[in-house]
Amino acid sequence: MLKRKLFSGGLGGLIILTVLLLGGCSEISKQESKEALENSRLTIGALLDLSGDWSSLGQDSQTALELAKKNINDYFKNINSNLEIEFVVEDTGGQSEKALEKIKALKEKNIKFIIGPQASSEVKAVKDYADTNDIIVISQGSTAHSLAYAQDNIFRFVTDDMNEGREMAKLIWSQGIKTVVPIWRNDAGNDGLQVAINTNFKEIGGAVLEGVKYSPEVKNFSAELKKLDTYVKEAISLETADKVAVYLAAFDEVVEIFNQAKDYDNLGKVKWYGSNGAALSDALINNKEAAEFALKALYPCPLNSEGKTESYQEIKTQFYETVGRNPDAYAMAAYDAAWVIAKAYNNTAGKNNFDELKQEFINTADSHTGATGPTALNDAGDRELWGYDFWIVAKDGDNYKWEILSQ
Repeated sequence: MLKRKLFSGGLGGLIILTVLLLGGCSEISKQESKEALENSRLTIGALLDLSGDWSSLGQDSQTALELAKKNINDYFKNINSNLEIEFVVEDTGGQSEKALEKIKALKEKNIKFIIGPQASSEVKAVKDYADTNDIIVISQGSTAHSLAYAQDNIFRFVTDDMNEGREMAKLIWSQGIKTVVPIWRNDAGNDGLQVAINTNFKEIGGAVLEGVKYSPEVKNFSAELKKLDTYVKEAISLETADKVAVYLAAFDEVVEIFNQAKDYDNLGKVKWYGSNGAALSDALINNKEAAEFALKALYPCPLNSEGKTESYQEIKTQFYETVGRNPDAYAMAAYDAAWVIAKAYNNTAGKNNFDELKQEFINTADSHTGATGPTALNDAGDRELWGYDFWIVAKDGDNYKWEILSQ
């Protein structure tokens, strides 16, 4: 549980909230809430990557928020409250500078709650602005441990990369790998994942070579893959190919990396392991050559586990009926974030005092069980507990799909 306390004293008037599809409750009278929130509209901002290297998550998050809007507004109608929520969605393109530009635009609309941005590099870019301008930012995808600060306005509905690194290191070791050669995107989140793998795999007893770091702007990976191929060749000469693996921390550029990696002698001889940024990537399974490389390389990618709740399955069904595919867990975290925001705002009867809103958001998150499970936060404002599934690319007739790895 998050232990931060921003103010003392109780909040006025409580109504019972039995949350539609999600469960959970609060305690103010329906009549009081109706009067306090008469004709009230809560506008929530969303900073999503809809056109960049992690647009697969951004697009899924946008769909999840559309479902959240309908379900939350239906709920408030059912309890005779006039509170309605709406979203203002801004496309960051996965760019830090654009994320900062877009949060400033949302500030001009007097928006106090923002879901996203999803990448740690974007969260890092908006952090100071959010802290100094009384904006609560809830990321559904940022995992960088370097952003785990107490007492700031950044909250993350996912566990940080040290948790992911620990679980991935265990999987790699359990499959007989002794040496890992990393290649990773140079940004806050993927840097953090590389450090987490390096630390955790060495603690188990494995070796991690220097590896290759690449710029987010790179499109032709020939120089990086040539160097990686050399490192892998050296590792194989000291071990055997079945004891060497490549660890890749990337977003949707995994497609270009795999399309080019197939042309190098040693890169196809070893297993590859991935990161959350590529898990369930539509870009990967929709590219035949890249998907085939992933299929042969095993390439398990970790993602926080699918929710075991009935509500998760209900929202998953709604999502599939809307866009014809299943949501990833991070998009569902965005869905849960919307519910926590709406409940917290309702519990304060729509008051605009920022400290009260922030404290109620923390309290609500700590007591809420959403589609993804309990949303309790740790002292840094990040998700305290959430397990992982490992997803691999599988063949489905002439097509490719993601399925959970059987261990």
